[in-house]
Amino acid sequence: GERPARKDHDPGTGALIKRLTIGYGMHFAPNPLEVSDREHELLRRQTVNIRAEDAKVIFLSTFAPLGRISEKSALALDFGVSATLFTFRHDTLITPGGAEVQQEIPITMINVPISFDFKTGGEVSLNKEHRTVFAAGIGVAPAMIQNDIAMRIGATPFLKVEAGFLAGMVFKVRGMLYLGQGKYVNDKEIASGPWLTRRSSGPLGGSIGIAIVPFAFGWEKPF
Repeated sequence: GERPARKDHDPGTGALIKRLTIGYGMHFAPNPLEVSDREHELLRRQTVNIRAEDAKVIFLSTFAPLGRISEKSALALDFGVSATLFTFRHDTLITPGGAEVQQEIPITMINVPISFDFKTGGEVSLNKEHRTVFAAGIGVAPAMIQNDIAMRIGATPFLKVEAGFLAGMVFKVRGMLYLGQGKYVNDKEIASGPWLTRRSSGPLGGSIGIAIVPFAFGWEKPF
């Protein structure tokens, strides 16, 4: 006979928890930085390379199916929260007096990524017989970006892809690409430090991380 309908096919608190993803990864943000020195006219409007060092991202998300394509495939609304931490360190500049100038700029980005995804596999069916998972989506991420002296709020579109497999828990890899301009550093008339102004350019960048679905043990067993 036909299989009984599964309650977990309907979005609800239990299903959201069974689809919960927790992950950790690295963030990449290649940006040039334009600076102007407050004391030396010859160093006004210098452009230096900056590197995102000690970059890490922690993320948490889940999803609700919006429309079923099959038992194990659906269009879904995915939502969560992500925290990205890194330090911009720029190339050393030599002042006319021979002094070396270098600065570290800590960056924190907290965003709330919301996306429409195509998803397939056990995350959709909540059944352990579907041992692989795959998702691809596009969305927008409202974000708060803070450096050492200023904070900004905005939103940026992004692309996402992830794939994984069930082995007790689900283990997967996730890649994120933000499509907007970074604007990590855009500070004018700085009160202290070597620079009068600082302005970074270039993209927000992207991240790659590993993740688990810790409550996949609660999925249904194969018939």
